[in-house]
Parts: sequence; C-alpha cells; structure tokens
Amino acid sequence: MKFLQTIPFILVFIVPWTLAFHSEENEILSDVIPGGISSDDKPVNDEIRGIVTQVHSEIKGHLLGLPGGRNIRGEILPISYRTQLVNGVNYFIKVQARTPRKIIYYHLRIYKSFNGTPRLMKVEGPKHESDTINFF
Repeated sequence: MKFLQTIPFILVFIVPWTLAFHSEENEILSDVIPGGISSDDKPVNDEIRGIVTQVHSEIKGHLLGLPGGRNIRGEILPISYRTQLVNGVNYFIKVQARTPRKIIYYHLRIYKSFNGTPRLMKVEGPKHESDTINFF
C-alpha cells in the first residue's frame, strides 16, 4: 500500500527530472529543478533564437496591445532567458525591440512540450534592460 502512495511522487518529481537529463535539451535543462525556475539568467544560444523565431508572428500580435508595441520595427532579439521544467519547458525570455525613438524590452513566456512546437503563453512589458526575469 505504501508503494502506491509513492507513485504520484515518482510521476511528478522523478520522471520529469529523468527526462531533463535524457532529452536533446540537456545543456539548457542541466540546472533546472522540476517545477522551479532556473536561478540565473543564461546567455542566448541558437536554440533560444530558433524558439523566438518560431513564435515571432505571435509575439508581434501580442505586442500590438502593449505600450510601445505598435511602433516596433524590425526584429525582436532575445537577450537572456531562464527555464522552468514542467511537463515540457517554460522559457522565460527577455527580448529587445526597437521603435523609431527607443529600445523597449519585454519578457516572454514560451512553452514547449518535450516533443512539440513552442507556443507563446504570455508577454509582459514594457520592461527595462535591468529588470530581472521572474515567473509570470
């Protein structure tokens, strides 16, 4: 009977942890505790650039409803990121966007299942370059 009580623990904590270290995203997930957001901002790599590129049109659509979003021109550049291991990975990414007058920063939350495509979940901003990426 006690064994049956440990099954939820195994499914919630052990299985995602195991997947993190056996996935293709090993480099990104190496310091992630299941359910917790990584503690330090990480520099952007090609995978993060690719994720932002895949949801670029969704990001532009969300920014239209935020202050400064209608004036954004050009690319949206990822600056740094943090991760959260869930049933997949939440990527919390700080991005930089340009308007004709200034640079604006936004924080994105993008979810990617272990075998799926990324989906933009939420956008916060405008932010300052010095703002810490936190869970939202």
